[in-house]
Amino acid sequence: TQTPTQTPTQTQTPTQTESNQVAVSSATASSYDNSHTPNLAINGDESTSNYWGTNAMITAGKLPQWLQLDLGTQTSISQITTHFYDGDSRTYTYYIQTSTDGSNWNTIVPTKTGSSIVTDTFTQTTARYVKITITGNTANLAAHIEQIKIYQSANPTQTPTQTPTQTQTPTQTESVSSSPN
Repeated sequence: TQTPTQTPTQTQTPTQTESNQVAVSSATASSYDNSHTPNLAINGDESTSNYWGTNAMITAGKLPQWLQLDLGTQTSISQITTHFYDGDSRTYTYYIQTSTDGSNWNTIVPTKTGSSIVTDTFTQTTARYVKITITGNTANLAAHIEQIKIYQSANPTQTPTQTPTQTQTPTQTESVSSSPN
């Protein structure tokens, strides 16, 4: 006769904590037109009527232009998502720098092009300030960003999850029976 016995085993499944969005305390810019102030790029409203923008009709608004974000404190970051104005109808040329003091800048995303929503992932860095400089726009000589979001580095946190697995181990028992011959 076989009697199954259950042997529970535990498996640890690591889960990774997602990157957390960093709160931005303030935004400043090299210039902006009257109704498209820098804070509109960090207010959470992504629309073609609510964005930071410069005016290419005046010399002060022509490219290159920069948007600088103050994180309020030094923070470890590794990702920035930029929502450029006007979807895929125009392409922007830009680069991104960080600073711990607002004076000395480190380039974390070298010059590249992008349109619509672009996510740049880079080596983890500590920054208090993040600056995106727009150097080109295929539609005109102005800079526009609907929203920009900064994310902390993802720290892999091991969270063990117990998954019981049932294994059947047959055990044999011998039975002695007397049978008449």
